Amino acid sequence: MKKRMLCGWFAAALAAWTLHAAAEQPKLTAIEVTSTPKTNVTVRGKGVAGTAYQLRWSAKLGDAADWKPAGDATAKDDGTFAILDEGFRKPGFYRVQGGPSGRWLVVDLSGGPSAASWPVEELTAAPAQWTDEYKTTKLVLRKVEAGTFTMGSPESELGRSDGETPHTVTLSKPYYLGVFEVTQKQWELATGARPSFVTNAAAWATRPVESVTYRDIRGTSAGTNWPASSDVDAGSFLGILRAKTGLDFDLPTEAQWEYACRAGTATALNSGKDLTDEDTCPNLAELARYSRNGGNPSTASSAATAGTAKVGSYLPNAWGLYDMHGNVTEWCLDWKGAYPASSVADPAGAETGTYRTGRGGDYSHLAGDCRSATRGGYRPTSKGSNIGLRLACPDTPIDAVQLWADGPKWAKKNLGAESPEDYGLYFWWGDTLGYRREGDAWVSCDDTVTNFSFTRGNTPTYGKDAMTLINECWTRDDSILAPDHDAARAHWGEEWRMPTRSELAALDENCDWTLTTQNGVYGYVVSGRGDYAARSIFLPAAGHGSYTSLDNAGWGAEFWSSVPDGDNSWGLSFYLGDKGMNSLPRYYGRSIRPVRDPGE
Repeated sequence: MKKRMLCGWFAAALAAWTLHAAAEQPKLTAIEVTSTPKTNVTVRGKGVAGTAYQLRWSAKLGDAADWKPAGDATAKDDGTFAILDEGFRKPGFYRVQGGPSGRWLVVDLSGGPSAASWPVEELTAAPAQWTDEYKTTKLVLRKVEAGTFTMGSPESELGRSDGETPHTVTLSKPYYLGVFEVTQKQWELATGARPSFVTNAAAWATRPVESVTYRDIRGTSAGTNWPASSDVDAGSFLGILRAKTGLDFDLPTEAQWEYACRAGTATALNSGKDLTDEDTCPNLAELARYSRNGGNPSTASSAATAGTAKVGSYLPNAWGLYDMHGNVTEWCLDWKGAYPASSVADPAGAETGTYRTGRGGDYSHLAGDCRSATRGGYRPTSKGSNIGLRLACPDTPIDAVQLWADGPKWAKKNLGAESPEDYGLYFWWGDTLGYRREGDAWVSCDDTVTNFSFTRGNTPTYGKDAMTLINECWTRDDSILAPDHDAARAHWGEEWRMPTRSELAALDENCDWTLTTQNGVYGYVVSGRGDYAARSIFLPAAGHGSYTSLDNAGWGAEFWSSVPDGDNSWGLSFYLGDKGMNSLPRYYGRSIRPVRDPGE
């Protein structure tokens, strides 16, 4: 690897290296810093103006390199990166990563169709390269922030078609969208099937899955009802993904797709360039497999140089999304209908229709049909070697799962816990501060109270009946803890809350409880049933706080609900295999397992 040395301020002016754009994440040279430079360092590259890329640091080069995040480097208008002195905080090697910074969601499918569940993790920095595992055994989606853009195309745009009326669209919530189109191997690991036309033994796995219908993806029953319902069939591709991850995967809406494709551009192509010709265009050839750069002809035995291309073979857009132009047309949720003439927020498409939308064009199309604004329409039962999909997912935490239909999403750890096995904080009923165990003492989570004791005198809600609790604003009129006294909301935000009595009771009745140890901690794995059987949470035997002691830890636990019961309050307890709902004195320190509504 070529490098340039920086020795203090003398060599700072020499620090420059080039980013070489390529199909994969580019290989980059690095600079070495032996002391903090006294002047700014300019990194010359091919960044997209205004886009934040990752600055990485490693103590060594070569095979021993371990590139760690060291901040962001924003590309200037001329494609260079100006990194201020403070960007270099310690000696070692620095480089600009060849992809934008952000957040990514990764689903590990390697367990295949027989796995009970598929692990999900969130990345705050992209790997040095999107290797083939992210195109075969792992699905990767990138977080797209909320925003406003102009959807459609101007009348002057080369290749424009009817039905692309420009209008302002606001997407009010962030979401995740696939970095790549779903590949044949990923579809096979999820469903056990290989439906695609292309079967080339050496090239099939990393090419986009195709010959799948809208109904293959969402189902033939519940999955046909968008926009009236976002439900999908349990046996559909999306139904399987939802059941085994606990996340509400779906197709993107047309608006979500175009917003992410454009990545801040208003041109025909997401590179910031327009078409030079409706038939053959070198600007498109940088971004996409289309009919004039290997797309046609295509046969079942075609190598990846013909027909569809291996995903990620062309340049990504400014948000690090590949193949938004060409390769395969991508199914979207919407019925195809006329665009509105005025501004809209979070559009879901036409109420009814005959054709579902497909976006991006494909390997068989000419340049004019692969623009950011191009709209296709296909019957939900249509399939072809040119139609595939890209996944979308709401921006919901990966640490909550729904365990039965119409039930809440349950957090995967106790309030205040670092992991599912951690006991977390303990609360008297109505307390929003919370206490942790340090040695033989109770200490408040903010360290303002030490040597706390869970007693009647330290519990303001002790002995108060339902009407008194309402009059003193501890509870709402429906006798549920008021938001200001809900510990889950206070600690984790307004989308979270403590479970109600009926929700805790349903957790007991609607789920299978397995007494076990998890990572050496005793407790219950609580699993859903039927379509929710692959989803579970772990309840550790956290015991409870009593005066200055922690009692029964390691063989039992008690969890508060938000509902009072006379002078007590309702909670769920388990001890040595016995479990159930109980009316519990309010002054003991008990655990809280937060919930959030299904749509959150």
